[in-house]
Amino acid sequence: RLSGHAVYSATPHSARSTSRSPTAVMDEYAASVATLVGMLGIDAGQAGTLLQNAGGNIEAAASEYFYMMEEGGGTDGETDGASTDMDEDEDMAMAMAPPPTMARPTAKRPKLEARPAPRLGLDAAGLAALQAGFALSAAPADGADALHRAVRDRTQSYAHGDERGLRYLQHCWERQQPQLQQASAAAAAAFGREVALHHARQALLSGAAEEDGLSLYGDSGESDLVGLLKASAAAAPFVTAVATSLSLAEQESVYGPALESLLRRLDPYSGGAVVDVSFSPSSSSSSGGGGGGWRAVLAEAELLLGLGAAAGGGPLKPLPHGVAARAVLVRRLDEESGRLRSGEWTGREAEGLGVLRLLSPSPAGLTGYGMAAPAPGGGGWHHEDRAVLEGGWEEVWQLQSRQRVLLTAALFKDPAAKAAALRWLGAVLAANGANADGGKQQSPQEAMRARQSCSSDGALLSAAAVLLQLCGPFLTPTALRDGKGHDGFARLDWRWHERERRREAAWSARRRRPQ
Repeated sequence: RLSGHAVYSATPHSARSTSRSPTAVMDEYAASVATLVGMLGIDAGQAGTLLQNAGGNIEAAASEYFYMMEEGGGTDGETDGASTDMDEDEDMAMAMAPPPTMARPTAKRPKLEARPAPRLGLDAAGLAALQAGFALSAAPADGADALHRAVRDRTQSYAHGDERGLRYLQHCWERQQPQLQQASAAAAAAFGREVALHHARQALLSGAAEEDGLSLYGDSGESDLVGLLKASAAAAPFVTAVATSLSLAEQESVYGPALESLLRRLDPYSGGAVVDVSFSPSSSSSSGGGGGGWRAVLAEAELLLGLGAAAGGGPLKPLPHGVAARAVLVRRLDEESGRLRSGEWTGREAEGLGVLRLLSPSPAGLTGYGMAAPAPGGGGWHHEDRAVLEGGWEEVWQLQSRQRVLLTAALFKDPAAKAAALRWLGAVLAANGANADGGKQQSPQEAMRARQSCSSDGALLSAAAVLLQLCGPFLTPTALRDGKGHDGFARLDWRWHERERRREAAWSARRRRPQ
């Protein structure tokens, strides 16, 4: 199909030597065309054109093909006018432009079986005790439908101010405690507690506190469970009792939306608030576009997950009223790990829709995906600004330390939760590999496109700082042997590998020395 001139032009100078026959030249050219066809998946005509334009050099022909594909053109010498007219600045702007806002998936609540309401036949004295315990205007006619109707109406009544909803049910549950010590009233008191727990479950599972305008704390964006715990430390036993009475599916329905509501306040991608870290604690405590600052949001996370200090003070530790919330968090980490490992989620989804939002608060300028972090000490700031920047550095360190304490208390005290957390961290790091490989790209545009699928630099820097703080026991071994804490890490030293390398080098040199 090709003329002799085309063959001659597409053959390198070495192949046009008078010592080679035309048959050998044709065979070499056909082999080059076949190589390009197999490499690029194009037809023989396109491969021949590329070889002719490249002077017979296969590598140059392949590079020309990829270049034209990048520019939006074809292999016949014609290119798309829109692509050729775009200058470098416009191309860079398109590469740096953020993708569309991520759509948050609709939460699917597991199907729940309705529980029957507790019932008990009581005499007049027992009904009077229930009237006092539930602060009813009149004694119920029975310990069944009439009682539950009266309690439901009282729970939803605005006539008593803030004494409604979960707070009212908490006080009803507490008022039964003294009666449990009296033999004559113990049965009615135990039944009263079951009634209070039943209506608390109903309120949490039906979403009545949020959907029917009964939320006492809805204006601040926090869940009613968190608001109840924040209002009084005495609510912890009641929340523990409610959480213990929930089934596995009920735990997901109650704590799943509460956890998502909390993460949404840290959400940088799918329409939620963005909590920035300012240069001073006073600014961070009041900034965040309605988020209340990172201190307020992380304090809410500690309440929801049941993390608190002992009565005498000290570090955070997991408390009983957060067992169900922490179990829901662990199951969510396992689910996200599977999505990240399978490729269903990228690093961007991990932060935009996942638990990685706990690490999203960051200094202004680091919240956008695909944006490189400024390099401290690299000439990006003036020496006279050091006094201001030092305050910001201290604030970031406090944030990252608080995040590490929260994750350690919530996930690293239980072996199963610790294993799930480590799997999740590994999956997050693997999904953000393009962030580390960004510097290897051929052009800034390619580097920007590669980083579009990654989490923000702010979240990744916080994750790296948290991991480094967790490695502290390995880096600062102690000679103390008391069997507590990090005693088992005392013999680990990061300098061991360097010493072994030097010892091996010295031994090899000694063996090569002539005897």
